[in-house]
Amino acid sequence: MRHPAAPGVVAVCDLRAALVRLDGDEELLRMLISVFHEDAPQLLEQLDQGLQTGDLRTVERAAHNLKGLAANFDGQAARDAAFTVEMQARSGSTAGLDQAIAELHARIKRLRQALAE
Repeated sequence: MRHPAAPGVVAVCDLRAALVRLDGDEELLRMLISVFHEDAPQLLEQLDQGLQTGDLRTVERAAHNLKGLAANFDGQAARDAAFTVEMQARSGSTAGLDQAIAELHARIKRLRQALAE
């Protein structure tokens, strides 16, 4: 659940808002969390492989999918980091892409930890 954050700090996720969007269906929320825990590591691996091989289309697709997964839980920081990677890969620029992907890894890790609680 969203915990009160210090001013200027974005909460990792907001499960209450997610539950409202799901019309209170807690079972569906649990299923989405399970899917996130299964898919996120694979998508992060695809990002890394795409970066290593210079396959920016793979990087873009994986970041797009991570963005959608994070959005399910109002994971704004992770969603924003994924959007940054997605747009950078789409532009064809690799300058700083490794740093953007590292930031996305960190944000997804925090979201995974929050969802595991």
